[in-house]
Amino acid sequence: MKRALFVCIGNAGRSQMAQAFYEQLGGEARSAGSRPETELHAPVVAAMREVGIDISGRRPKGFTDARRRVGRRRRDDGLRRRMPVLPW
Repeated sequence: MKRALFVCIGNAGRSQMAQAFYEQLGGEARSAGSRPETELHAPVVAAMREVGIDISGRRPKGFTDARRRVGRRRRDDGLRRRMPVLPW
């Protein structure tokens, strides 16, 4: 399975979920946000707990925290106007 980097604005919801699901499938992943929030959204943690994945110990990270190159393709979830373009 390929390595992946899931990027969003706050790194407190969708990108954390995507990372956890990808890792559950056996892939190596990181996630980061352009403006990381201080903690994960509680409904996200609860939703993941419902499907048997505990992400309660994770914290939102910025790009510098996820600097390791783990992917070559970018999926922007429609946030292109608010997200910086990162060189791969």
